[in-house]
Amino acid sequence: MTVSGVAAGAVVVGGDYRGLGIVRSLGRQGVPVRVVHGSDRLAVGSRYCIAAVHVPDGEPDRLIDTLLELAPGATSSERPVLFATSDETAWLVSRHHARLAERYRLTVPEWDVYSAAADKWRVHQAAAAIGLQAPLCWHPHGVAELGDLDIDDAAFPLIVKPTRREARNALTTAKAWRARDRRELVARYRAALDVLPPDQLMLQEWIGGDNSHQLAVAAVCAAGEPRYVVAARRTRQYPREVGRASCFVETIEDPELVKDATRLTTELGIDGLVEVEFKRDAEDGQPKLLDVNVRVWGWHSIGAPAGVDFAHAAYRAALGERLEFRAGKVGVRWSRLAVDLPYAVRDVVTGRMRVRQLTDSLRPPLEGPVSARDDPVPALLELPYLAAGLTRRRGR
Repeated sequence: MTVSGVAAGAVVVGGDYRGLGIVRSLGRQGVPVRVVHGSDRLAVGSRYCIAAVHVPDGEPDRLIDTLLELAPGATSSERPVLFATSDETAWLVSRHHARLAERYRLTVPEWDVYSAAADKWRVHQAAAAIGLQAPLCWHPHGVAELGDLDIDDAAFPLIVKPTRREARNALTTAKAWRARDRRELVARYRAALDVLPPDQLMLQEWIGGDNSHQLAVAAVCAAGEPRYVVAARRTRQYPREVGRASCFVETIEDPELVKDATRLTTELGIDGLVEVEFKRDAEDGQPKLLDVNVRVWGWHSIGAPAGVDFAHAAYRAALGERLEFRAGKVGVRWSRLAVDLPYAVRDVVTGRMRVRQLTDSLRPPLEGPVSARDDPVPALLELPYLAAGLTRRRGR
């Protein structure tokens, strides 16, 4: 198909609920937004999406070619702002940063910064260098080296996880595989080697504590310094143990957590959007660093009601505007209800949660990434799209 050029505005790569949040954030501010999407089309249904282009999943070269077509020969004042909404697309955009920067203003850092901040092993090393608490980690280079590691039996359970997520496979989709003992660790690690090379695999200590111990600091940074920032408790996630995404989040006051995250983002020199994930260890009560997401995260739409509209702030920063420091309001609650409610009801049935806890958490006002009075169509599309996505995952 012939793609018309983009004179201004923004281009969002990804049509899921994360992309929808960006489309709405910018569209409500009068910014024209186009969406480049694969199988996820939720954002395309938004009234704020002025045009959409489909690129099949798993075709990175075609995606880059399409993005270059979308902004042919744009002048510096006409270059649209480009947002990547997934790890795969963020890695891709950063790899092609120089080519894309000729036609776009990018919200993904250059390769040297991005590849250090989005690689989990390199982040673990950076955290150790500044004395930030984190789980014990190991980085073997093959099965033979796995047997030489000094891992005490008391360290189990451990998880096998990818150091980066540039492409989808069984492990990156699951996020991590848990091993309860040495025998299971070897089996899990061998299975991981079927989908990733050893330099992209690591082992990590499992941090105890229920999901109320899941914490995060989200920000828009300038040279590592958070300008718009909020701390949050990620109370519910799915799957429960190794969550691929949060489904209930509430903003909290935790200045020490923000200080820890700021030390890390400053060390890494991150510009733009970032989420730093922690878990408070049930044994010693200390928050331990888990992951860093150097792209828009699932619950970023909590920002606008908390007074820190992350997507619009990242857009303004990409245009060269200097952002004054702003901290988000405490007590704002967010739920991806179509996913959160079934999981929460199951927790009530199994005795993990009381009915009162569930009803209190979902009382209004409650923010969400899909339903909106000024933009109703995506809410009508969500359940069919979720069902289609589940079918695709089961097929893979």
